[in-house]
Amino acid sequence: MKALKTLILFALFPAFVFLLHACGKYPDGPNFSILSRKTRIENVWVLKETLHTDGSVEHNPTPGYTTEFTSDDEVIHTNDVVTLKGEWELTNDKKDLMITFDGIGSATYEIRRLKSNELWLKNSAGEVLKYKPD
Repeated sequence: MKALKTLILFALFPAFVFLLHACGKYPDGPNFSILSRKTRIENVWVLKETLHTDGSVEHNPTPGYTTEFTSDDEVIHTNDVVTLKGEWELTNDKKDLMITFDGIGSATYEIRRLKSNELWLKNSAGEVLKYKPD
């Protein structure tokens, strides 16, 4: 009987691995995370790199700028001159991040990668914005 259980376990393992791999929501990963999507976004982020549609890469394009996503769905964007406040939410089955700044408007970004130490967003121009925690 124990041999049968072991055989069934080994037979089901490849299916489990396939399903786990298929769970990834974002094109650039990760495929699995213990932390919720919201928890992974909640952080103070700094834009480290922009991948332009022509293939060029711009490193540290906005020094001194930070964007904070809080647990109460507030977004605070700060640079050397001004601080903007607004709200953020996950949309499109948690595949997109919509940011609305008070009195300015909103923008929606496709989430390409979401880890606690990496956030990649694709803007409407097709550029990929790569963020790291501050």
